[in-house]
Amino acid sequence: MVDMLTCCFTGHRELPGVDREEIKSRLSGEILAMYKRGVRRFIAGGAIGFDTYAEEKVLELSEGLKGIELWVAIPFAEYDRSWTVELREKNRVILGRAAHVETVSVRFWRGCYSARNRWMVENSEFCIACYDGRSPGGTAYTVRYARAKGLNIVNICDTL
Repeated sequence: MVDMLTCCFTGHRELPGVDREEIKSRLSGEILAMYKRGVRRFIAGGAIGFDTYAEEKVLELSEGLKGIELWVAIPFAEYDRSWTVELREKNRVILGRAAHVETVSVRFWRGCYSARNRWMVENSEFCIACYDGRSPGGTAYTVRYARAKGLNIVNICDTL
C-alpha cells in the first residue's frame, strides 16, 4: 500500500492532567511537519480521545493542503455502538469525510484492536504518538510495535 508516505496516529483516550489545547496545537504542528516531509496519507484508529483530535485536525488541514488525506482504520464493524449518540454522530461525520475506511474485522474478537493497531503501523513510515508512558494498553502496544517495525516516531507528550 505504500504508494505515498504515510503517518499513523496513536494516543490515549483520556489524557488526565494534560492541557488538551496544547496537545491539539502540537498535533497540528507535527502534522504540518510531516506534510513538509512529503507525508500525504494519515491513518487514525477511530477511537475517542487523541484519535478524534487527529482525525479532525487532518480533515481541517485537508481544506488548505494539497493532496492530504485521512484514512480511518476501525477494529470491527459497529465498534462505536456503545458510544453516546453525540460521539457516534461525530464519528459518522468523520468516517464520511475520510478518503478511506479500513474495517480490520467484520466482528469483535479479543485481538481486533491490536490487529487494527498493527495494520496502521504496517502501512506507515511515521507515527505521531501522544503517549505519556503509561503501560499496559493499546497506545503502549502500538508505540512498541512501531518502534520494532522501524517507524520514525514523534511523541508529542515527551515535552508536556
